Amino acid sequence: MRRIIRKDEKGNKGIVFSAFLATASFVCHILQWNVIVSFCFALSIAWIVIEFAWDVATTKRASSFVIALCILMLFSVVASGLKLDFDFYKPAIIVLCCILCLNNTSKSRLNKTDFRLIQLLFLASAGFVNYMFYYGGLSKIYYGSTQLVALNFSNPNECGLWLAVIFIALLLCMLVEQNKLLKVCNLFASGSLIPLLNSTGSRNSLLACLLMLFAIIFFTIYRIQKIPKWIVAIFTILPIATFFLYMYVFLPNIDFFSEWFEFLIEDGKSLTSRVTIWQTINNDLDACFLLGKYGVYSGNMHNSLMTLYCMFGTAFVVFICALFYKVVNCLNIWAQVSLLAIWFTGCFEASVFVGVAGLYLMLE
Repeated sequence: MRRIIRKDEKGNKGIVFSAFLATASFVCHILQWNVIVSFCFALSIAWIVIEFAWDVATTKRASSFVIALCILMLFSVVASGLKLDFDFYKPAIIVLCCILCLNNTSKSRLNKTDFRLIQLLFLASAGFVNYMFYYGGLSKIYYGSTQLVALNFSNPNECGLWLAVIFIALLLCMLVEQNKLLKVCNLFASGSLIPLLNSTGSRNSLLACLLMLFAIIFFTIYRIQKIPKWIVAIFTILPIATFFLYMYVFLPNIDFFSEWFEFLIEDGKSLTSRVTIWQTINNDLDACFLLGKYGVYSGNMHNSLMTLYCMFGTAFVVFICALFYKVVNCLNIWAQVSLLAIWFTGCFEASVFVGVAGLYLMLE
């Protein structure tokens, strides 16, 4: 079984730097230091591209998946009509950077020192967000009569995604860490985020964290060392399956299914909150089949793979799924569980790949 940490591994300060940029952006976003957030964003893009270029230069090869995805993305952007506007290209740039980060996941290994540094970043992030939640005096956002915590993010769901990623990362650190004191610290820090996650009302993020916890318990009890490939395959296409099951099975029979999912309903949070935007996608599936409609669908369509489908077309989604499937099967059991839990959030959010948050979520 491949390890996340190897004692004989050379230092990989590039991963540490990426984690620092992600956590720095998270903290500065909460503090509303927008200039520093923008700087971290630009630096992250530059760093990811430099790392990829260095890897290609030293190994003399590049992933065929990455090359195919870049070509398909280029065709889609050109077909949509070129513009002299950075905001027009920003979604494509972020998606590209997320692809490069994902491709690098299967190659990255950490030594003990680098792992501890990244672990301290996550612990510090958890401590900071707890302080801001209880003592920072941050305003809440109203959904109906329900008050939800957003911690200065644009909406509570985005905040929930960030907290979920930190929660998942802390659990991963707890599972890998050999020092008992640090194990307890990771467990306590991850537990402290549960009330915050609940306060965001982000059902998607909460379900991803519950999935992570269930998987840890199940795989520990049954001593499973590797997730079967067929389960990885199901999770890989789960965002797409969720979209079609929702539109063609759940929605037509919503009165029947509402009783099953009543625990997800609260004031301002219904089971039909995605209907309008997903119906728009559903009506335009044929037009997006070949190369997508980049520029028309470059925002958050509340489903990671369907957003990519609308932006870049069918072939792009097939290659991204193939890349993800390959990467997950290269990881050890706990890294697999962590990445699949984050991927699960793409069933009802697009931020796994799209939006400024997507870049940092992938860096984390």
